[in-house]
Amino acid sequence: REHPLILMGDFNLFPDSPILAPIYERLTSVAKALGKENEKTFSSYDPKITIDYIFLSKELKALDYEVVNSPVSDHFPIRANITFRQ
Repeated sequence: REHPLILMGDFNLFPDSPILAPIYERLTSVAKALGKENEKTFSSYDPKITIDYIFLSKELKALDYEVVNSPVSDHFPIRANITFRQ
């Protein structure tokens, strides 16, 4: 990989899923880095689990992270402000 990387989306996997392990080895979870890994994203009608993620490569840094309480889908949207590390 030559460039900074942002990987995000609905992974339909719990945070401790072994399938996510290779991603956690190479990228940083924005929610975890900012101490917000317990915020739930699914379902927007009765949020009990996290299955939506934003991951960053080491060149990037999250300034904030939010699970948006808006039932526009069956998942709550997530958002983050991201910058380059100095």
